Amino acid sequence: MAFLAAENENRKVEVLPQADFVVTWSLVKKKVDCEDVLRVLFIGLAVVSVLFQTYRHVKAIEILNECLNVLKIYASNFEIKGANALFGLIYHKLFYLYKFVGDCKNAIQIGGEAIQAYLLMGDVRHAAELLGIVGNEYQIAGEQVKAKERYDTAFRIFYLREVNQLEQFDMSDIERREHLNRMLLMETKADNKTGQGIILSQLGETASKAVEKLKEADANKELGMALTDLGRICDMLGEFQDAISSLQKSLEISLENGDKHEEVLNRRFLGDAHTSVGEYDKGKKCYDETLALSRIAGDKKGVALAYSGLRSFYRRKNKIAKAADYGEKAIEIYSDIGDLRLEGIENCELGDICSFTSRFEEAVKYHTRSLEIKRKTGDRKGEAQQYGNLGVVYQNLGDHCKGKHYHERALAINKETNHLVGQGVDYSNLGSVYQHRGESSRAYHYYRKALEINFRTRNQEAIAAGYCQLGICSQNEGKYEEAKKLRWTGLKIASRLGYRNMEATILCDLAKIYSVIGGSEKAMDSYKRAEVIFKEVGNSAKHAEVLANIGSVYQSDGDKLTAIKYLRGSLDIIKGIESQDVEASTSAILAATVYAVTQDLPNIRLYLKKSIKVFEKIREVLGESEDFKIGFADKHDAPYQLMIAILIKLGNTDLALSVVELVRARSLAELMVERYSAPPLPDLDSSQLIDFHHVVKDKNTPCISFCFVQGHLSCWTLKANPEITLREVKTDGLPLNIRPKETLRDDPPPSRKKAQKLNKAKTPATSRRSMKEVQMKNHSSVLYKDIIAPVVDLLEGSEIVVVLDRSPYRVSFSALMNEKDEFLGKKFRIRYTPSLTTLKLIQDSPEDDHSETGVLLVGDPDVGTPDRLPCAKEEVEMIGYILNVQPLTGKEATKEAVLQKIHSVSLIHIAAHGEEEKGNIALAPSNREKDDFLLTMVDISAVRLRAKLVVLSCCHSGKGHIKGEGVVGIARAFLGSGARSVLASLWAMDDEETMEFMKQFCEHLVDGKSASECLHETMKWMRKKPKYSEVKDWAPFVLIGDDLSFKFVY
Repeated sequence: MAFLAAENENRKVEVLPQADFVVTWSLVKKKVDCEDVLRVLFIGLAVVSVLFQTYRHVKAIEILNECLNVLKIYASNFEIKGANALFGLIYHKLFYLYKFVGDCKNAIQIGGEAIQAYLLMGDVRHAAELLGIVGNEYQIAGEQVKAKERYDTAFRIFYLREVNQLEQFDMSDIERREHLNRMLLMETKADNKTGQGIILSQLGETASKAVEKLKEADANKELGMALTDLGRICDMLGEFQDAISSLQKSLEISLENGDKHEEVLNRRFLGDAHTSVGEYDKGKKCYDETLALSRIAGDKKGVALAYSGLRSFYRRKNKIAKAADYGEKAIEIYSDIGDLRLEGIENCELGDICSFTSRFEEAVKYHTRSLEIKRKTGDRKGEAQQYGNLGVVYQNLGDHCKGKHYHERALAINKETNHLVGQGVDYSNLGSVYQHRGESSRAYHYYRKALEINFRTRNQEAIAAGYCQLGICSQNEGKYEEAKKLRWTGLKIASRLGYRNMEATILCDLAKIYSVIGGSEKAMDSYKRAEVIFKEVGNSAKHAEVLANIGSVYQSDGDKLTAIKYLRGSLDIIKGIESQDVEASTSAILAATVYAVTQDLPNIRLYLKKSIKVFEKIREVLGESEDFKIGFADKHDAPYQLMIAILIKLGNTDLALSVVELVRARSLAELMVERYSAPPLPDLDSSQLIDFHHVVKDKNTPCISFCFVQGHLSCWTLKANPEITLREVKTDGLPLNIRPKETLRDDPPPSRKKAQKLNKAKTPATSRRSMKEVQMKNHSSVLYKDIIAPVVDLLEGSEIVVVLDRSPYRVSFSALMNEKDEFLGKKFRIRYTPSLTTLKLIQDSPEDDHSETGVLLVGDPDVGTPDRLPCAKEEVEMIGYILNVQPLTGKEATKEAVLQKIHSVSLIHIAAHGEEEKGNIALAPSNREKDDFLLTMVDISAVRLRAKLVVLSCCHSGKGHIKGEGVVGIARAFLGSGARSVLASLWAMDDEETMEFMKQFCEHLVDGKSASECLHETMKWMRKKPKYSEVKDWAPFVLIGDDLSFKFVY
């Protein structure tokens, strides 16, 4: 409702009962009496007070700003001192409102205005007080230097207690004591006993001495309030005994003064502190006394606070039903008395209880209600917190895409309001999202940012968690000693602070490390310590998980009966949990162990099928994010792998191959389904999985599909006849096995090449590679023996299509050598495909889907550094001359120009620098100020291609991250966007060698040979030349996708 209206000449002010509060100020006369202005201002301030008490903070801020505008217009009517007093009053109230809703930016600005007003009127006490509080806001915002400046200024102008905030900074104890001693000297000269007492306590003197000074000043009430605040702070910091001591002293003071309100608060907070240290009887007594006192006094809010305390108490006692009941009672009262702030907090707490007990759907309800309240009251910090809570809940429900969305919204608000602590939480949550996706490097990045912030805010619990999160990333990268050290650091902090859940989680993580590095006794000890804690605190999901892990350790030690007992206990717990992730992973672990212990293969197949179906449901809610799907599949492929092993053991090898194809290049296949408007892909529950018997149509082109399964390399051989043959080989001596860093080539460590961020660091002026000579013969012979020899009798014809698994993607199969020193590429043309499913999709695509005309040639883009590629330019100019096409070279070869022409042509040929990690391509910057020169996977994925062939005459263009789906790099992106086939390089080559290679390849292509034939003939020509006879020179390029040819018109 409009709360002010100045009407006509009478300038009458009245309160109007409307829906919204709006300040309307329409004084007609030019000259207005100060009395009129004051009347309007004080009515406005009174309404603001009502709005504040009813938690309508946004509207209160609007009205205060209107009051401020009125005062600015008529300030000249007042004496300077009076005007400054009014400005100080309004700015002060506005500052506190902005601070309350978490708007740090506006709080700092308005606080500065209030300070200036107080200084102008000579009120240094209020100016100093506000300086300290503004300093707090700067500290929350991470502006430590500015915060310290405000505290120092407050100290200089009035020597107030704000100087104590200096301890938050990296000051030595000597510097801090110097400040406090200066302050003590001034307070002593002023005979301020209260100030002396407070400073003495800060200087570490005995409490009795400090209290004595405060008693001399007759400052019992102030001392009691200060001790209450100190007790709450100690409780939050985990210093529970100090908290109890301070609160007990404050309680004694409140009893002495007969202050019932302070007594209620002290008993309530004492209950929290006693409960925190496990003194449950004392804690319960404090809560009951709080409740009784509040009922006698008719204090509804006190009753609700007691209920909140009892909710916390019963949660700690693991009596969840009682905890929830008291929480609901508290919410009912808070709603009845209109205390939206505490109602929102209690809804949040109940949401946490539901999450803790794996009732995630209920948790969504409570956190959503809390979010609505935070929005209604304008509590921006609280709004961000609830977005973060909802993000965590949706992650637990398996919807990681929605979880990431909520975490990003939380981070955006916390950045907007400069809430540093909240940003730390959000970065940590985003790290967990990427950790779940299997992207350890991105997770590590977010975890590091979170840890840096938590050190600045001194959040000990978050610091402990941060060390553990970094430990997980290190462990995933195989750095076990580093991971162990990081976790031990986190464990010490968690144990010291009494964070039981975290302590148990870290113990489990340490157990997993001990299992890997050889320490089953330490692993068992850690797991059992964790199991006791999880059981005590009632964390069902973690309790089930640790029981399964204990069972696995017993199984590996040969104690099968005990193993089965623990695993059955795990399954009993898991049945009552909603979390799809936990259910699926535990079922998989159970199935794996029972398989190893009982050999009950058919029954285990049923368990695994259930597990896989759950993962398929989770995958459905990941949304359209390909990165999420790839990461999820890479992290959660264990049940699929075990299912494959079981099916092979049962003799159902065709179905095993279908399960392999469910995981392999799945998201790439989904992109192709959309690109080619093909029927949807089947899942494990489909009545008809894809029939791969007829994928191979040419009797001269057999196909080999590889898959590593439990120490064996399984090789399916498919031919034009409907027969599929499976062969298995041991991989004990296989150089690559499942070790992704082991390759056919011994590449040097990644260099700082321009294309590597392309950081524009120098590479050799005429090189598209940076590598040393290696001993190839031994590796290629061993690989031939382990990979090809077991199936060589099944290989007929002139070409082999290879479907690879993980590390073998790094292998040039053409360079594998038999016992007669003959290369496989001498007898067969070799072609790769990401999966049988993607090959079938390409083969079945409509004939007119790919263009028959148009050529895009790109060579030697000018990135702005000296390391140019003159032979790359010559390469595309030569091809352009033959085909009568003008190539893009130098500064014309911009990213913008390439993307404009790339979508419609039939042949794409790019000769440029390539990034070592994913094969991203360096082009000329479209805008040199933005440094936008990398053609990335994201860029290609956004384009719909019609190219039959993409030739990437670039370093490392066939590389990428090795995932369960295969290689995720630039070549894959071209296939997913519609290219029928891609020619890419597994490593780097000299500029001149690459030009000679491409010259031969293109000549054969123009002559009408297929891409596979062109590659085969080019390799043969290179091998015959002494200059290029080394494997490193002739074997890097691989053809991925379909075989095809061109009919050029030139």
